[in-house]
Amino acid sequence: MGLAAPWVMLAAATAAADPISQQAIGPDDADLRVYLECSRIADERLLAFDEAGICSRVFLRIKLSFVPGMTLDAFDQLSPEKKSAVNTLGYLRYLDWKAANATKIKDLKTRGQGKPPVIPDGFFQGPKG
Repeated sequence: MGLAAPWVMLAAATAAADPISQQAIGPDDADLRVYLECSRIADERLLAFDEAGICSRVFLRIKLSFVPGMTLDAFDQLSPEKKSAVNTLGYLRYLDWKAANATKIKDLKTRGQGKPPVIPDGFFQGPKG
């Protein structure tokens, strides 16, 4: 078991045991539209280096939106083990949110088909909140 494994297990347990703190948090619609378009493009072809960087950063913003108080700046200051735990926690909460919001995801996918993704203002400054 590597050093990060205990943090990942803690994050997974926290996500499963703490549904209350997931209320009233979540991704910005602009971030979601960019991420969904990134996923659509990635299904069709390899992303270019700059596209992959933008898409990765957007997905990180989405995951961090499920971790109250966590900003990109704060995340960047964490140790690798804590980054792994926060990333895992955000991802697990995102999966729960995505399952509960399937209609919204479908609507955003439908509205965004064929349109180039728009990078949200303040993209590099972290999620709102």
